[in-house]
Amino acid sequence: PEPRNRGIDSAWAEPPIWSPGGEVVAIVGGDATEPAAVRLLVDGRDAARGVALPGDRVSLRVQSVDRGWVTAAVALDPDELNADDRWWLAVRVAEPAAVRAGVGAGPFVEQAVEVLREGGRAASGDDVLLADRPGDHVTVLFPVTVLFPPSDPALLGAVNRALAARGVAWRFGELIEGEWTLEGAIGAASGTPVYRRHRLVGSGSVLARVAGEAWLVRAGEIVIVASRMDDAWTALPVSAAFLPFLDLVVNRIAAGEAWLVAGAPGAMTELPPGAVAVWLPRGTVQVGGDSRVRAPAEPGVYFLRGAAGDTVGALEVNHDRRESRLDPADPAALRAALGSTVQVLDDGAMARELFHGARRADLTGMLLVAALAAALVEMGLASGAAAARGD
Repeated sequence: PEPRNRGIDSAWAEPPIWSPGGEVVAIVGGDATEPAAVRLLVDGRDAARGVALPGDRVSLRVQSVDRGWVTAAVALDPDELNADDRWWLAVRVAEPAAVRAGVGAGPFVEQAVEVLREGGRAASGDDVLLADRPGDHVTVLFPVTVLFPPSDPALLGAVNRALAARGVAWRFGELIEGEWTLEGAIGAASGTPVYRRHRLVGSGSVLARVAGEAWLVRAGEIVIVASRMDDAWTALPVSAAFLPFLDLVVNRIAAGEAWLVAGAPGAMTELPPGAVAVWLPRGTVQVGGDSRVRAPAEPGVYFLRGAAGDTVGALEVNHDRRESRLDPADPAALRAALGSTVQVLDDGAMARELFHGARRADLTGMLLVAALAAALVEMGLASGAAAARGD
């Protein structure tokens, strides 16, 4: 019978940062026809269970998890091909940030902050300020400010001078209009259209880009966005991605960058700029100047260390989802992938090559001829004996 297989195609935490409970969403792949039990393991312990068929999406909810970084895995019962039966992911568990929408943030931001508070994804307080000017003209020093372009263009020079006074290398440059799409590790907001933006001039950590230019950056305790959160500037405020984007900004980027990097076993992988080392089972591996390391061959979660010795993210190493597919490969695609000099064999040609490779020869035809000759000789002898007895 043809082999059947099931595996985990992908899995991710929802929301990206748990506080302190959350869920993992997993997609089951393969071509098996029977449902399979799906388990969520958190730090090696069973945390949730579900049942799914290949092609299904299953949600596994966790009620409570200790704060900090945890290692999670979505697992299926082992089958004949068990390399794809587990998907690893890292999850950060933290209290939601205390957020306030300040002067000039705009109505979309104000309403989104209220929704995040009602949903338990933000608290009321002054940990993070969302505004269009540093300090919001008050004496309170906010730990982090998410800064949008000023609503009044006449204030642009004052905002840039305030950034310089704080030692921030970035400035708002010229205002340009067009149509671009967001690019970067910003979740569902990636691919959203942008119609108007200020060029961001400076250097530092770039978190998202449009047309190859910086759009979302961080410098110390200032996060700068090149566009206002208004539908005349970008489609983001009127899209379903806006709340997840704002959640990501206030709970991950503003509260402290925590990066999740995906890598294939043994592949060269680029790490975020803040990572100086990777914790591996065999010891700590330092990150080179190009921020690239070779991912471990063994799938799993490997945490990233910052310069201060803290955990700044995690490297998630998982199988390629194509390993769950057992479809016969197309010979033309194989030649294109492996090179024109590769010879693709069918079953008959493979059997012949196995004989030749072991310095063997197929003697079936010769043995059949010998057997036929022996039968004819025996028949001739028998006929001759019968004729002699008749004489």
